[in-house]
Amino acid sequence: MSSTCPSGGWSERSSQKKYYGGKMIEFTPQHLHLHTLESLLADLVSGRSIIIDGDVLFSLPDDRARSALQWYRVRGAVNWTANVSATHAEQLVDEILAKPIEVAAIPARPANANNRRLTLAKVEAHRFAGLHKFGTPGAPPQNYVHEFEAPVTLFEGRNGSGKTSLLNAIIWGLTGEILRPQREPEKADVDFNCWIANADGGDDETAHRLSPVTPMPDVSQYRPDQGWVPADTWVELTFADEEGELLPPIRRTQKRTARGALEEIPPVLTGLGIDPIAVRIGTVMPGLLPLIKVGNESELGRAVAELTGLSALVDLAGHALRAKNKVKDFIKAKAKELEGIDRIYRTARDDLAAELKPYPALTPPKAVPEPGDAAVEETVDEITRYFETTKATAYESVRNILGEGFDPTDPKRGADLESSISPALNEVGQPQRLPSIARLRGFRELTLEQLNAAETKISEIVREAKLLEALAQDPSSAARSRLYAHVATWLEEHPDLGRSEDLCAVCGGSLVEALDPISGRLVKTHLHEASANAALFAQTLNRRSQAALGKLNSVLPEALQAELKRDLPAHPIDLIRKALLDELFALDAFSGELATLKSEMARAFDEAVRDRPDLATATPISLPASSAALVEGLRRLDLALRFARWRQGNDVFARQISESVLGRRRKAGEASEKNTLMGKLLELDATVKGAEPITKALSKCTRLKAEIKLRRAAEKRIIEYETAGVALANLSTLGELADRQVDQLRKILRTEAALWRSRIYVSTFPSTAHELVDTAMGRKGELDLVVRAGGVSAPAQHVTNASALRASLVGFFFAFWEYVLRTHGGLRTLLLDDPQELLDDENRRQLADSLGTLVEIGAQLIITSYDRRFAGAVGRLPVIPTVEHLAVHPATLNQPMIRTTPHQAEIEVRKILYDKDPDAEEPVGLLRTGADFSLKGC
Repeated sequence: MSSTCPSGGWSERSSQKKYYGGKMIEFTPQHLHLHTLESLLADLVSGRSIIIDGDVLFSLPDDRARSALQWYRVRGAVNWTANVSATHAEQLVDEILAKPIEVAAIPARPANANNRRLTLAKVEAHRFAGLHKFGTPGAPPQNYVHEFEAPVTLFEGRNGSGKTSLLNAIIWGLTGEILRPQREPEKADVDFNCWIANADGGDDETAHRLSPVTPMPDVSQYRPDQGWVPADTWVELTFADEEGELLPPIRRTQKRTARGALEEIPPVLTGLGIDPIAVRIGTVMPGLLPLIKVGNESELGRAVAELTGLSALVDLAGHALRAKNKVKDFIKAKAKELEGIDRIYRTARDDLAAELKPYPALTPPKAVPEPGDAAVEETVDEITRYFETTKATAYESVRNILGEGFDPTDPKRGADLESSISPALNEVGQPQRLPSIARLRGFRELTLEQLNAAETKISEIVREAKLLEALAQDPSSAARSRLYAHVATWLEEHPDLGRSEDLCAVCGGSLVEALDPISGRLVKTHLHEASANAALFAQTLNRRSQAALGKLNSVLPEALQAELKRDLPAHPIDLIRKALLDELFALDAFSGELATLKSEMARAFDEAVRDRPDLATATPISLPASSAALVEGLRRLDLALRFARWRQGNDVFARQISESVLGRRRKAGEASEKNTLMGKLLELDATVKGAEPITKALSKCTRLKAEIKLRRAAEKRIIEYETAGVALANLSTLGELADRQVDQLRKILRTEAALWRSRIYVSTFPSTAHELVDTAMGRKGELDLVVRAGGVSAPAQHVTNASALRASLVGFFFAFWEYVLRTHGGLRTLLLDDPQELLDDENRRQLADSLGTLVEIGAQLIITSYDRRFAGAVGRLPVIPTVEHLAVHPATLNQPMIRTTPHQAEIEVRKILYDKDPDAEEPVGLLRTGADFSLKGC
């Protein structure tokens, strides 16, 4: 492979086959100079070859380079001049490592593809900007239709008449782009805002999105009611082959989704059977010519680069080179990261050695290797297994406590045990924190006076309830009791020292020996009883029950208040059991490996309480059914009181339960025990602490493994960076493809470009005229125009004027177009929008005359012009048999579609023919068409 050639695979030209989507597709490689940037990237990314240097094939060398190019293809050429950020460089590396995509291959061209020359036969446009008024969404203007019959179609009209829109309809239908004033052709699938005046005539305006190919609406006909103007545009193009047979039409459509987003459906161009560049060379590329600033050679060179289409490869190559350098920086940074990982690894290794130094018996059979050792993972794994086996041996005794289900070789179960012991010891040492133990402790702290007062209160409530019950059973007595209770209450609230007990406070009569007519008892006796029980007699039994509970709750100690609302088990021992077996083992510390201790604890507990003291007999509480809530509260209180007296009377028994089941930490000099829960936990703790050096050694092994993992990841990334660097190196030479393209064109087109330049440009002063002798071009299309006069050659930019330079560019373009059509076929159609603007006044006639040569070599010219002299020169070309010279009239509200009619000059010619032969059909028809249009006043 030559050092001046891009890296890649080379072979002789041939038809190739590749699998795409599981299907074998045959394709023929295309010449480099026939590729657009888009088609070139698609082929190279997909692993297809291109032709350079005659019949030599070029392709990217491997999948990595293809993936790298795909990253650039996705990002687009506009980003290839940007700086390389670290984020983008990392993304690029990841993309390079991914499998390259498979893009469907371009179908093989027909056998006669090189002879295939298509002519535009018909254009039909629906609601296209510049050709139509918008109308209304439901009533579009009539479709514009034009059928091309002459080799030259000349549209003449004033600026704004719609001439360029006629060309745009064709360009958009083929490429999706349109010509724009004073800027390069651009895609038409991006909205811009238009502003519509308020209907009430105010200053406010509403913004609406509008597509570049959608006509602007007229508010007198339609006012948009959404944030966008409806899109309903399509262009249909029909081509004829070299035999005149019409091909199936192709159509591009633009519409909107339900949410107003533009949606464009492109045509299927593969049926045309032509090279990709053929679609653009006669449509978009001429649109670049008027935009060229020809003040110096670099501007002209950039324009040539746009014509060739591959200048952006130089930007790509430059970006790939910068990315490659960025990846080099990544490698350096990752190497430093490796050094840091190795330092941490060696620190962990030294810590392990220090940990084992006091325990030489624990030294592993192999030394910890260097981090870069090829077998470092296997060695550290072996050392880890050694410590795990040693620890498992140390933990064998644990099975005597936790049972045969404990597996000392399981690191997870060992770790759970180690993390649980300390919290478990803490919980067992503080059983008073268990809810049921705290409940019993509250009973234990009640005083004898509090217990007696509570029992007395129960008796009072029962007595009062029975009294009320008795009254309730005799309605009349109950009523008299409530009457005397009200009187007693009044007397108490209105004291009078002079009042006599023998006189009635109501009527003043004597109460001596006065009897109540209902009860037959002395009135004074009733008043004495009512004075003592006034509040009681004034209530019903149900109300008294509610009041009694409220009063009881307010006077009881806090420990007893809570018991009015909750139940106790049948015996205090049941509460202790709940605490030690249920509540204790529900804690996190006992949820793992220590949970197996519960069954043994249950057996120990049952043994300890086998001879439990009995609980006192319950106080009988019998009240009416209407006092059910009061009965339940009093029975709960009675049981709580009996629990309290049991707990206070059995301190020794409670301590015995605690010591025989829970156990306690032994003081110095006391014998240890292993049967209680505390004893078992202490024994487990001793075992774990005895294995602590092994546990610490295992933690160091974990650190070693973590650093090894980080090192392997860093090593892997360095390899990936190196792989990416090679792929980017392959891409960094892609700019040479641009060199090759322009060099091939230079060799092929040097003579033709000079000939075309001489056709369209003649110097005003022959003695100072220069002839074009060379068109050397650089990788970005820098055109080195060399001219000669009087036997001396020099760079054109130093000795010629701007008009001459522009003529050289136009000559190059015509030569390029002619070469592609002659050697590879394509579209005969060549669109020229106001081409006279390319040259000065003196050379416009030269340009018009040269158009006849284009027709002679097979061009179908579609020309627009506002210049009458230039248009007249084109219309009178002697070498062109037929020129369809049409006047262009803009779309109006009355005639919402652009109109083209025979030009006045054409009508005058036909009038002469008519005068000679009034019976001739053709001139009569043409004259009528022009007359009808004039009469309509459009």
